[in-house]
Amino acid sequence: MLHRDTEYVLTWNAADHAWEARPIRREGRRIVPLAPDGTTGRLPAVFPDAAGD
Repeated sequence: MLHRDTEYVLTWNAADHAWEARPIRREGRRIVPLAPDGTTGRLPAVFPDAAGD
């Protein structure tokens, strides 16, 4: 589930025909991915393509 107070990066996964939203935090000019518990890591949140049906 997406959280209102979290910034995300959206990418298109062409193999799965789905959007992936990954939570991030900014450190100056750097973008750091966050794991589900708030530590550094990767969290794939997949949203199926509504137009793909």
